[in-house]
Amino acid sequence: MSLSTDHFDQLADDWWDSNGPMRSLHHINPARCAFIKQFFNFSHQARLLDLGCGAGLLTESLQTMYPTYSITGIDTSQACIDIAKQHTPNPAIQYLHQSSHQHLEAMSAEYDGITCLELLEHLNNPEACIQDIDQLLKPGGICVFSTLDRNIYSFVFGICFAEYVAGIVPKGTHKHEWFIRPSELDRVMRSYHYQRLSLKGIHYMPLSQSAKLVDRISINYIAAYQKPIG
Repeated sequence: MSLSTDHFDQLADDWWDSNGPMRSLHHINPARCAFIKQFFNFSHQARLLDLGCGAGLLTESLQTMYPTYSITGIDTSQACIDIAKQHTPNPAIQYLHQSSHQHLEAMSAEYDGITCLELLEHLNNPEACIQDIDQLLKPGGICVFSTLDRNIYSFVFGICFAEYVAGIVPKGTHKHEWFIRPSELDRVMRSYHYQRLSLKGIHYMPLSQSAKLVDRISINYIAAYQKPIG
């Protein structure tokens, strides 16, 4: 279902180094959190799932933003889960070495909000992951995806420049043919009768080591969808 975890296992020890091979994730994380914060404002003590959590960068940010919520992070890389547990031990966060399908076996329709960031482009069958998310999400719940559009710009800047010229993303991280057009993601989500709440581009600025949300979605983009209540 996905690329080998070996690539991410090798990066686990450096995941939290803001100047290391995963530094671009650190740079874009504030923009991702700003987007999520617009939609994860549940009135009750909600349950959130960070799917494909890696070593816990976003998961910890979610716990900081929502200290009263129950947060779970899952990933298929055992090495990343081990680092996540060691980085900032927190009883409010549960980390599990599981795929979405494995998690579904015990946790159907349990979550108010699910994040799936920078994961779909690493899956050769992203629709299977989305199907799991649909079953893990409560009626009326919200899921947030971020991934990369499949076009010439994302090939030139998302792979050629980022991986092989600037070195801001580890080489071999992405397969361009696995990138997902926003229209393709919309089509799948409409098949489950989800309403798209927002779609924004994430404009990465390597010189300032930061990112901002923009209307242009030609490379990185982030989207929120709401599951129907009935």
